[in-house]
Amino acid sequence: MNAQEEKNARPKQILIADDEQSVGKVYQRIITGHFPDWQVDLVANGFDAIEAFRRKRHDVVIMDIHMPVMDGAQAEYEIREFCEEREIPEPAIIFCTGYLPPDGVREIVETNPCCSLLLKPIAMDTLIKEIERRLELGGSGDKAQRGLSAATPKEE
Repeated sequence: MNAQEEKNARPKQILIADDEQSVGKVYQRIITGHFPDWQVDLVANGFDAIEAFRRKRHDVVIMDIHMPVMDGAQAEYEIREFCEEREIPEPAIIFCTGYLPPDGVREIVETNPCCSLLLKPIAMDTLIKEIERRLELGGSGDKAQRGLSAATPKEE
């Protein structure tokens, strides 16, 4: 079994990085309710997200943009560098924010097929669908699958 087959066979590893503990716990309940076999880890800032990813190499990172210590954009950069240095696949990163995202985050989402953006508040089905979509793309999505519009459906 090669490394990719082994990764696909094991339960998925999800990392949630959000400085609002209640938000992280809600995301965790949503994910484990839908996917009870998946492992979901919670951290409170970008620095801790990098450290957690280095230890476990999560499949998906759900990352708030505005956090203390290190913001989501800087953490994404550090995770991407870590993956490039070791020639391992990047995780899917779903940025989440309740504010207008900075241009740097918009650029990341528009140019990196591993990344997407959801605007808070996020409906349960929207979060689950985006996680599934990011896992299906596996970092190789075409330009039509990237960007803000594809990842930010209107809430009804």
